[in-house]
This record gives sequence, C-alpha cells and structure tokens, in this order.
Amino acid sequence: MTEEQQIEFIGKQLDKLANNMYIKVSRSRTLKRRAGKSTEAAMYLLAPNGETGKLRRSIKFLPFKSYDAFVGPDYKIAPHAHLVNNGFIHWKDGKLKVGKGEKFIQRAFEKTKGTVLSELTRLAKKEFEAIGRELQVYE
Repeated sequence: MTEEQQIEFIGKQLDKLANNMYIKVSRSRTLKRRAGKSTEAAMYLLAPNGETGKLRRSIKFLPFKSYDAFVGPDYKIAPHAHLVNNGFIHWKDGKLKVGKGEKFIQRAFEKTKGTVLSELTRLAKKEFEAIGRELQVYE
C-alpha cells in the first residue's frame, strides 16, 4: 500500500469513527490539519517569492466541503497560483510563449508525505485509544 493510499485509508477510518461515535467531523479535520503542518511549511518554503509575496502568504490549510483537508494556496489571496505551479502558454508578439511551472505543490507533498503519514497515524491512534478502539494500520 502506498503512502498516499495509507493516508487516505486512515482519513476514511477517522470519518467513519466520527459518524459512528457522533463525534463532530471538525475533530477529525483538526487531526488532519495538525498532520498537514509539515506540508504547509514545505510548500511555503518551496513557493517562489515574488515582489508582493502574496503566493507565499496564501499557503494555508483550507477547509472545503468536498475535500476533508486541503493544504495549498488560497486563490482569494493569490489567484495566479495555478499559473505559477503548472506553467502557462500565451501569445506574445505573434509567437507562442511558454512559461515553465514551478511544481512547488507537488514537490512539497512528495517531500512530506512520509511525515504526514506518521503524524496522522500517531494522532489517529491516540484518538482511537481514547475511546477504547484500535486503529487499523497497513504497513
């Protein structure tokens, strides 16, 4: 099982626990937020720092309804983040200009996914032990 699959599996167990035990979903979201701090810090450091610094300032944990936990740029602060990350193509002086993307979001996740997994596992085990259950972890 890959690290990404393990992170998703633990997240689903936390969601199931929240539903079964009538614990607020915000509690499992808080655990995921704490586990994602290393990714947030890495993304901040890897993001290019422009004149305004808006891109770096926009990196944070964002709660969404469709995603339980999302660390990335806040598009209200830095609406250009996807262009910096993925690159862009546009016409300039009759020629096609290609801007290379920085891929700072993907690099931050790749660097920190092991840390996120271990921290999420530690926090989830602690939460499960508090109610007398055992967290299933696949190595």
